[in-house]
Amino acid sequence: MLNAVDKRERAEFEVHLTGCPMCSAYVPAFREVLAVYANEALSTPPADLVARALSRVGDVRQEPPRHRGLLFKLLRRR
Repeated sequence: MLNAVDKRERAEFEVHLTGCPMCSAYVPAFREVLAVYANEALSTPPADLVARALSRVGDVRQEPPRHRGLLFKLLRRR
């Protein structure tokens, strides 16, 4: 678990989760993704990765989002 929310927010989400089939279906998939990220975070990146990435930042144009994600929809319901 990321523990990215405080106790109150977590409690509100837990209540929401009990009544929302869509969110209940997504939580296991999110946990799997977090587990993969956690494993990847333990690996050591190449030494020059940061320098290479920063040198290319000006060359990459950020595209606008194509759709509003699930999190945005959930936050709008509040």
